[in-house]
Amino acid sequence: MRIIKIFSFLAAFALISASCQETPDLGPEKITVDSKSKIEVPLEGLSLDITLTATVDWRLQGYDSSVQEWITVTPVQGQASADKQKISIEIAENFGKDRIASLVFYGNMNCYAPLTITQEGAPEDTGDIIYSNTFHIR
Repeated sequence: MRIIKIFSFLAAFALISASCQETPDLGPEKITVDSKSKIEVPLEGLSLDITLTATVDWRLQGYDSSVQEWITVTPVQGQASADKQKISIEIAENFGKDRIASLVFYGNMNCYAPLTITQEGAPEDTGDIIYSNTFHIR
């Protein structure tokens, strides 16, 4: 009976020890974008990479279907890391009006980094204008 108790204790201790892995110390919780928090994009569109530092798990907020029609972001979520994380952003050419996307790299209520992307729109079509400097006098 005593052997069963000892074996049970050792088995329980082994399970507890295996489930408690030490997590690396990443320092204080933070998310920062290592570039401008506002990006102005020309009419023609743009592809760029930004660098994100996130010591907490994060996900991209504000990246809804209307934004995805003109902006592609990869990746849209990530894990806490001491290393800088590369985020690729591709903005399509704009044939319409000015547009804006307000995105947030969100970890928790205290850890987030906003990113605003604005893109100028195509000039409005004013119709055909015909100029003439020829006059006929009779």
